[in-house]
Amino acid sequence: QATGYAYGQKLAGDGHCTIVFFGEGAENREGNLELGALLTLLRAVVMQETQVPELALKGFNRLLNRYEGAWMQPVRRYRALGYLGKAELLRRQGSLIEAGRVLGRLREEYLGDTDPLQEILTARSFLNSVSMKQELNWKEEVLEDCGRFRERFSGTQDPEICRADARIRFTEALTVRELGRTVQGAELLSDLYNEYARQEDPEIRLLVCRSLMERSLLEEELGDVSRACATLILLQNSFDGAREEEILELLARSYTRLTGLENGAGRPEQAREAGLRIVHREPVFPLAFFEVARLE
Repeated sequence: QATGYAYGQKLAGDGHCTIVFFGEGAENREGNLELGALLTLLRAVVMQETQVPELALKGFNRLLNRYEGAWMQPVRRYRALGYLGKAELLRRQGSLIEAGRVLGRLREEYLGDTDPLQEILTARSFLNSVSMKQELNWKEEVLEDCGRFRERFSGTQDPEICRADARIRFTEALTVRELGRTVQGAELLSDLYNEYARQEDPEIRLLVCRSLMERSLLEEELGDVSRACATLILLQNSFDGAREEEILELLARSYTRLTGLENGAGRPEQAREAGLRIVHREPVFPLAFFEVARLE
């Protein structure tokens, strides 16, 4: 019967396709739903990457609407990726507020989802939302998102979520500083160091190093030069032997700043000692010779 119906459609020449689901084929139906969602997502992504935003947006909307309420985990993941893709597309078009709403719907829909991959996608939505609100200069809203992220993912050990957490903590500290809450900013940077000081992940290492540099700046701003110097020494001791280019740049700045702070505080011996440490360090930072020569 199914074959006859399909052949009749072929003879009619109307270009239709016949799909038959047999009674014992519920599993096949699920497979087709999953495949359909995946193909819809892939088509939208291809349209997005080939700069056809109208078709990309249409594809993301089709994915989100057609598969709303789907309970199969793969389809739920594709829909989450659809939310992220749609938000990024809107962001590129300058619709930051609407993009933020899309990310908010993702977080609401997947609240409490325990699927590990879904957790990662939700964490990415927080990062994207924070970034967009920074572009809009919505500082208080940035802090709200940072707080929600930390509350939701507290204690999570997944590497990608840990990287996201370090970025969130760093952003939160700098935002607090911009709002004039210098002491709180320094405390948040200390928390970041205490949480991730032993991490070997390259991105987290860089954030930890940057957090110490920023913390020393805040301590100097608060007038606590001794503590700022101690933080710079902690940075140098923590990253002694580092070879990453960005960390080396921060180390070079830390040695130059430490020498200047000690000298400015009327401690020439400590300043000279700091300068000599950098001269004997491998690799050598050229500015150190200038600082030591100036002190001599």
